[in-house]
Amino acid sequence: MENLSNDTLNSLTTDLTILHLSDLHFNTTGAQPLKLYDALIKDIEQQLFYSQNIIIIVTGDIVDRGDYTAKKLVKHFFEKLNTSLEKIGKKVEEIYFVPGNHDKSLDYPTKALCQMPGPFDKQFFKSFGGFFNKAFKEYKQLTEEIHQIFFKAENSIETFGCNELNINGQQYIFVRFNTAWSANGGDGDRRNLKLGDFQLQELEKQYKEIRLNARELGNNPVVIAMAHHPLNHLEGKDEDAVQNFLIGQRGIDAQLFLCGHTHTRDVVNWSNNRQSLTTLSTGIGWPDESLSDHSQLHAYSIYVLRLDLNSIDVYVRSTNDGGTFVEDYRLYTREENRKHNKIVLPLSQTTVHSYFELGTVNGRSPKVLFLSNNFIKNTEHFIESLGIYRQMAIQEMHFRKGKKKKREIDDTSLFFSFMQVLCDGFIVNFINKPPETSQPNIRSHFRCICPSPNKNEIKYLRMCASLWPEQAAGTDVGVKEFPYSELIKAAFEAKHPLIHSINPEEYKISTDWKDFITAIPLFDENLYNYSVDDSNIQKYPIITFGVSIKSDEYKSFLYCLDYYRIDRVIASILQLYIRQMNFDLTKFANNFKEILKDGIN
Repeated sequence: MENLSNDTLNSLTTDLTILHLSDLHFNTTGAQPLKLYDALIKDIEQQLFYSQNIIIIVTGDIVDRGDYTAKKLVKHFFEKLNTSLEKIGKKVEEIYFVPGNHDKSLDYPTKALCQMPGPFDKQFFKSFGGFFNKAFKEYKQLTEEIHQIFFKAENSIETFGCNELNINGQQYIFVRFNTAWSANGGDGDRRNLKLGDFQLQELEKQYKEIRLNARELGNNPVVIAMAHHPLNHLEGKDEDAVQNFLIGQRGIDAQLFLCGHTHTRDVVNWSNNRQSLTTLSTGIGWPDESLSDHSQLHAYSIYVLRLDLNSIDVYVRSTNDGGTFVEDYRLYTREENRKHNKIVLPLSQTTVHSYFELGTVNGRSPKVLFLSNNFIKNTEHFIESLGIYRQMAIQEMHFRKGKKKKREIDDTSLFFSFMQVLCDGFIVNFINKPPETSQPNIRSHFRCICPSPNKNEIKYLRMCASLWPEQAAGTDVGVKEFPYSELIKAAFEAKHPLIHSINPEEYKISTDWKDFITAIPLFDENLYNYSVDDSNIQKYPIITFGVSIKSDEYKSFLYCLDYYRIDRVIASILQLYIRQMNFDLTKFANNFKEILKDGIN
């Protein structure tokens, strides 16, 4: 197969790869920073080798303590990063910045501005914007020069604003907050930072202009917000205003919020009934000081947004004791995280249906089962077994069709043996876990209606059963009457399999079986017509199917039978048999009790 070029791959997908850098803290102290940044570039090159549509987001604290004497180091780092990516054929689509508290010039403290009574609106910014801009003058110059490294063109970069990026018809909008203007540094900033209405008003204006000019795209944008500080560093009023702006009823429906500042890596999910927001934080942090002074390791992150799958792959890399970047197993706490070296999250949690609805009796709302890793594994086995079971049933039917053609065995005996094979095959195909005891833990069975002149005396008799493990001495698998008025009736009326523990009010278990499911194969030939009078005919199922369990380890098996509609599976098999074999199921039901008394030939 011909290998596709990177340009071709980029043109085939709307996926986005985000390289998230934060808290680089460039300074001119010692040799440790040079080693750290070289290791960082080397690891980024390896991790992005197969990536497409790459953007870089830098969430503040590019320099340390407002010291821009490290400017050459900063530019050298990004030049090497760009060269490294070009070497592997990668082109950066865009780079976005927001300032951190260390990026402010110490010659222009903004503390006095924060102590003003406000309001911090457009008029405030009009009056004090000059002072504001001077505090970030060197930061703006530096970020504009970094931008030129990647794009060879001048670009005026404000400290906050909205930016648009289109990738193969998909619109991305990046919302950049300046949370650093009111920061003074230290723990005193937590819960005390001001964002200001002047930012929110300007951001809302820019966002609306971008959306108005892009209506022809015809799809919803992916909105990614970013700031240096986590939202919980804002004072309460501003935090509420930002959250409302991002995910409120009249907000911009942001899906992601990227930040730094804390020098840790974290994933925080927040959602309401209409929107969700995932916060992703990372940070290199304090490269000029020893690990004994700052216990957090150096970290950066890569996020892959897969829009067609509604997913985000989160890759977190941090330094080991040798200074090499490796998988961050401190954050990969779950088995699947460690197996695939990533965390997978939904891009939009409100569109994710992460549960199964289980059958309930008529008039009741469905109960739900939230998916677990163990249940998904059981589901994989169940679906595979389902195909094998169908194939086995068809082979058994064709075998009996040959016997019938040769007139070796009568129709009733053929049908009985077929139903027993379905019972046995069900156990063999679907149960793959060795039992922990020699006592039966699970039973599958078919029942058949026993017609009575009095419809109030309708009973169902077990026609065949199979146990797992094999039948123990004294175990009852013989004929047993079961009234129509219990779970059989409820499942027939609901037209859905019913599990006892999900519908406990319909039947009280009086045996040592812990739980069971009842399923009614619904098709025309499986309906028995009772004539109440000339104008009233009542229908009842002829054949029913059930599975009983004694151990909770098989609960997920019952849930699979419910959700994947075992009633329809059995119905398709029986209907095919009856039509292929020209078998009269109603006649069989009328004679069923006598057949059991006389025995099967």
